[in-house]
Amino acid sequence: MYNDNINWDTFTFRCSSLGHIMQDQKGVTNLEKWNKAKDYYDKAQEKFLMAKEGSKAAENAYNSMKKYEAQLDYLTPIKHETKLSDTCKTHLADLYTRVVYDRTEDLKSKYLEKGLLMEEDAITLYSSLTGEYFEKNKERKFNEFIEGEMDFSDVIVAFDTKVNWSIFQFNRVVCKPIKPLYHWQLDGYMWLYNKKKGRLIYSLLDTPEHLIKREQSKFMYEVFGKEKDLSKEEMYSYLEACEEIRKNHTYSDIPLEKRVKIFDVEENLERREKIKTRVLQCREYLKNFENLNTSIDETDEMED
Repeated sequence: MYNDNINWDTFTFRCSSLGHIMQDQKGVTNLEKWNKAKDYYDKAQEKFLMAKEGSKAAENAYNSMKKYEAQLDYLTPIKHETKLSDTCKTHLADLYTRVVYDRTEDLKSKYLEKGLLMEEDAITLYSSLTGEYFEKNKERKFNEFIEGEMDFSDVIVAFDTKVNWSIFQFNRVVCKPIKPLYHWQLDGYMWLYNKKKGRLIYSLLDTPEHLIKREQSKFMYEVFGKEKDLSKEEMYSYLEACEEIRKNHTYSDIPLEKRVKIFDVEENLERREKIKTRVLQCREYLKNFENLNTSIDETDEMED
């Protein structure tokens, strides 16, 4: 139900949102502009001091100094300000729609569906690998800025699990560092649950049977455009493809230790302060969301 009485000053962001709102705007930052202006000012000052008094060189250097001095005066108060990125603004627009208009965009996919279905199986897989018993966490935490519910934990580590759709996606994560989206999520969990370390666990698990059959049916319609009355050759090709699809989504032949990949991160108080600052910026943006881009440019008025 529509609700426009949200107190954005106290709104808490989910840990899963942090990776979206923490993306910085692309392009030159105010601090980079300030540093560049300062460098040019210093060079102009050096030329001025070395030039002969009253000379054209001294006059040019002086004018350059005044030019960059004006830039520095403008940039100094805002040099540490960070504008919200387009990615952040898009996420905030979706969040605003969800909270105020009580609407949820249909983001269901086979990747998300498998991940949600297999979450506890991923915890069991990790328990089998380590020889320790872990249970799904059901306690949601809040603080002044964020909220979240990590998957499970031990004394010092906050854990988050991800279940890959296929073995190809699973192995692609090996050659890359942890995704910023998930790093920021772990930052949030470590903060909320007072943990010194965060651990992201990728798990390779058999795809549920109904999803395998869905992939097989998808192949049927994409290749043959029909389900009945296949020729012998078509049926042979279809059954062969079904066997390959099943093989690509079942992994009992792969050793347990090859089906888990781990990324560890440490508590970082500097990143935590960045989260606080960004949350405050996002709250201000959401408070003024309805007023964005509502002004009418007189030059766009229709001619009589």
